[in-house]
Amino acid sequence: MNMALHIPFSSFTLAFKSTDTPNVYQCMTFGGFATSNAQYLPENGVIVLKQAPGTEDLPLPSPVLLDCHYRLAEILNASGMGNVIDEHWRRWGELKATVQHTLQPNGDSDLGNLLRTALWHRVRT
Repeated sequence: MNMALHIPFSSFTLAFKSTDTPNVYQCMTFGGFATSNAQYLPENGVIVLKQAPGTEDLPLPSPVLLDCHYRLAEILNASGMGNVIDEHWRRWGELKATVQHTLQPNGDSDLGNLLRTALWHRVRT
């Protein structure tokens, strides 16, 4: 997969919806998919998975996993949970960078924010 498509695929803004034909998928894009990446998708939006020369001994991607990925993309995008999770990971990254993996000896650490972000036991949308 082209690297320009790998990132949106891994962030669930691009998914492949199965068709009635084995190894043929409809490209589905969701909010957050950069329109500049559309140039890497087929014009008709249909992708056909086939073996590359010299890789005949390697299996094609699992249809079950691709279907699972597509369904997760639909749920995450329709519910807005994808944005909630992205925001959580962004906050966690910022927090780790600011506390540098330690608590301040003088007690200045925002322990409440650290625990809220780190434990994230409930999601409110």
